[in-house]
Amino acid sequence: MSWAVRTAALAVQNILGDLFASLSIAVDKPFEVGDSIAFQSVNGTVEHIGLKTRIRSITGEQVVISNTEFLKQTIRTTSGCGNGASCSGSA
Repeated sequence: MSWAVRTAALAVQNILGDLFASLSIAVDKPFEVGDSIAFQSVNGTVEHIGLKTRIRSITGEQVVISNTEFLKQTIRTTSGCGNGASCSGSA
């Protein structure tokens, strides 16, 4: 198999992973747009959920993360998941 085919297959795998993770977020709703969340060293508000999730940090930076990677994290919410409950994502 050529390197071009392998590269294309890897790209498709990543896109499909993000698509399924996005569907998981849409169905399970561990958080929604407008929810305040914390993960790793980021605290902020969810601005957009698509193939990637965008969060506006409390310092004003926009953080964009792949949903596949995002759902591997422990996500703490102060809204949406039950007043301050921790949500562990799983795709």
